[in-house]
Amino acid sequence: MEVEVKVSLNALLLLLYHSPSDFYFKLRYSVFLIRYFFSYLHEHLNPDHMRTTQSSIFILLLILQASLSAQHPKIQLPATAANRVDHAATKSSLQQTPLSMELPAGGNPSQTNTPVVREPMLFITSSEALAIKAEKLFHKRYNGDHQATTPSSRVTPVIDESFEANASVDETPSSNTIAVSDDGIIISANNDGVIYFTESGTKLYESNWADFFDDSQLNASFFNPRVLYDPVEERFILVTLHGKTSATSRVIISFSKSKNPEDGWNVYKLPGNPLGDGSWFDFASIGISTNEVYVSGNLIIGTTFNKAVVYQISKSDGYVAGFLDWQFWTDFFNGPVSITPASYGQHGDYGPGIYMVSSAAAGDDAYWFWDLDNDIGGNPQFIGYTVPTESYSPPADARQSGNSDLLETGDSRTLSAFYLDGILHFVLNIDVGGGFSGISYNRMGIQGQNLMTTHLGEPGNADLAHAGVASFATGGSDRSVMISFLRSGADLFPEFRVVNVDGGMSWSSTALVKGGETYVDRLPGLERWGDYTGIARRHNSTDPRTWSAGSAGANVAGQVDHTYKTWIGEVTNGQNVGTTEIAQSIDFSVTPNPVVDNMEISFTMTEAIPISIALHDVSGQLLRTLYEDKPSLGLHTISFPAGDLAAGVYVVSMSSVGRVIRWERIVVVE
Repeated sequence: MEVEVKVSLNALLLLLYHSPSDFYFKLRYSVFLIRYFFSYLHEHLNPDHMRTTQSSIFILLLILQASLSAQHPKIQLPATAANRVDHAATKSSLQQTPLSMELPAGGNPSQTNTPVVREPMLFITSSEALAIKAEKLFHKRYNGDHQATTPSSRVTPVIDESFEANASVDETPSSNTIAVSDDGIIISANNDGVIYFTESGTKLYESNWADFFDDSQLNASFFNPRVLYDPVEERFILVTLHGKTSATSRVIISFSKSKNPEDGWNVYKLPGNPLGDGSWFDFASIGISTNEVYVSGNLIIGTTFNKAVVYQISKSDGYVAGFLDWQFWTDFFNGPVSITPASYGQHGDYGPGIYMVSSAAAGDDAYWFWDLDNDIGGNPQFIGYTVPTESYSPPADARQSGNSDLLETGDSRTLSAFYLDGILHFVLNIDVGGGFSGISYNRMGIQGQNLMTTHLGEPGNADLAHAGVASFATGGSDRSVMISFLRSGADLFPEFRVVNVDGGMSWSSTALVKGGETYVDRLPGLERWGDYTGIARRHNSTDPRTWSAGSAGANVAGQVDHTYKTWIGEVTNGQNVGTTEIAQSIDFSVTPNPVVDNMEISFTMTEAIPISIALHDVSGQLLRTLYEDKPSLGLHTISFPAGDLAAGVYVVSMSSVGRVIRWERIVVVE
């Protein structure tokens, strides 16, 4: 009986720990588990066995508590706000899509003879935006006398690691996207395909999209990939668009089977023509909440923008390879070109529903804040808010050195956003003067929609475009962000940079991730550029660090000249050292685990470096520093009392000069 109880308990512990973090799912199963086992204990086990198993149940509750603690509530907004528009979009009926395919562990093999289908990669926006851009280009002048803004941010971005990633051989532009797991596995994707890396740049897997999916029904072009990492569920979610006709258009959404993408994917093919009106799906964006994933985009008829669309999708269905419940929203009250979902900016998630933001492609004196106020099963509605701002408008296209072809700077749609601690952060391209493209970074308080805006640009000298934004905060009240962007000018090859904006809205100096090696010449006349750069925070790092992916002008030896190469950079605050190799050689453990009264931390030093060992709560907040020294080489064991710690889940970390190199999650029991 004892063995049976232990096996059943362990199975349910694993089920709860690895299951999707649906609050009600875990609550129902935890209540069931407690009732069942306490009843069983009283009937079948002696008191000693009861104490042992009750302790296991307590651990289960701590795991449940830790999972729920990563979930943050949304702010309740007043129903009577003057700028509020209820029922701001039209909801479809509930849709269900079965699993389309499972990609195997290790990935489908690359097949050198696989034909790549190419379709024109047009930048599609409103006719008004195109007219404004053309008029500004006529008057745009380069004079090279721009006076750079004096950097005043408290943070100076430093590139700790950098390496080459996806090349643009088959498609242009790059459309870079990136995500990084808590274990340091990086997924980098562009319009050509996908690569998995370690943090040190070791390539784990590489494939073009046709080989990656290996599906004979997907016989059109692949484009506009987006990837993110769900830090609560420890899974990747990858969106790839397919086809540029109503018959071939698909929104392909893939859920990794584990935190390691090499373990395979659950893949679903959603229709890209959900209205059946001859449209196809373009320009995807992606975001997650506690229970759902959201894919927004634009519906295109031929080559003309029709309307924006948002898919609202159950995460848990995709993680377990079940039928995917989803619905879509269209006919937004102000007819936006693109709506950007805002995931949570640090470890954790929020909900129900999600916040989103949009700006006018052709410019305006307002932004639009969106509150999708509930999950699929909770009778959600889209609520819109008009948020006044200073006037903005799209820039003219950019020049590059060595070639007369211009680079497409895009329009003024919102490109990237996240939500953290009551604040919505977002970026877009704007005209910063003389038709030159620059970055508009915005912070909007959810309660009251109070707005702060700052711009970065080099009018007369260079164009800055295609920005992405991620949290670079050290705590919940810190507003610091890191922004990735592309840069080009009349005397400059296309390059990739990052910049920080600190809590006081001050800009840092920019840091070069990769300089351009040549001009770009893939198309006759106007060259595609962007459409976006990728940026992702390493969620479990106790010091702020982001990974960015962007493109620079380059030649791909033996394949194509004057194209783009993706470059990946790990960005820190300049107070870190490159410790990837050191971390791989250090043994680090905490015993016993669970901890009752005392814990022993053991580690082996292979290099003489200063280290710090610290205790954090489950959200990553520092509780206390346990040890700081420059220990000698060899094995060290340090004992610490844990009796004063409340029962719960904690993290013990080892860091060197501000960078975490080892960590372990522990459970403290009474």
